[in-house]
Amino acid sequence: MQCRAQTQRVGRPEIHVYDIGRFTEPPLECACISRLALLQLRLCLNNLLQFRQRARAASPLFIRTKAREKPMRSFQTVEEAWLELQNGADAETRADAIVYLGENRYAPAVSQLKELVRQSDPGTRYLAAKALGQIGDEAEAALPTLLEALRDNDIFLRAGITGALIKIGPPAVPGLTKALFDPSSAVKRAACKALGKIGSERAVPALKFSLRDGNEGVRRFARQALERIDSPAARDALKGS
Repeated sequence: MQCRAQTQRVGRPEIHVYDIGRFTEPPLECACISRLALLQLRLCLNNLLQFRQRARAASPLFIRTKAREKPMRSFQTVEEAWLELQNGADAETRADAIVYLGENRYAPAVSQLKELVRQSDPGTRYLAAKALGQIGDEAEAALPTLLEALRDNDIFLRAGITGALIKIGPPAVPGLTKALFDPSSAVKRAACKALGKIGSERAVPALKFSLRDGNEGVRRFARQALERIDSPAARDALKGS
């Protein structure tokens, strides 16, 4: 079956619209597409669209964009934001309160932020993790919750958790070192990244072990982490890899 293209002129240059569902792209270098390939392509595109919709709904950036459709709530004090968060504010006010508390490094909010990381919606969990990272080493009490959330399948949340652990710094090293032996390769890669950014020499033996991991991505991240640590022990570990 020949792949027939219709040509639409939209200013310059011409855009070729291939009649494959609603898929629009510049010209493909193909003479024909079999019926089976066409069905496979449609299925692939449908799966990609569904993934994009799920990712967009879970994305904290999308949530923040929605929140900014209205003026962001302005707080006069951290105590005001803290009260709003405790009193079960609506989603947008809660998001603004979390951001405000994080930016002002309000340590008394750690316990509440920790609970939001554990059991809230994806966007709020991300914002709470980011706020804990901004609070820094005073958020050490949240480390067990953050390390547990690192195993979540949500890639946006995992990125936020990793960033928070990096900012909390050295207190997170023991838990991150243990995470290098997690069954999940995604968790191990995140742990390697965080340990490299923290730069603790205590992680070198575990990172050296990760150089022999069965997952190529884990091996690459472990190597990058050792290169960032760049201590004599880390350089010796790299020589033997």
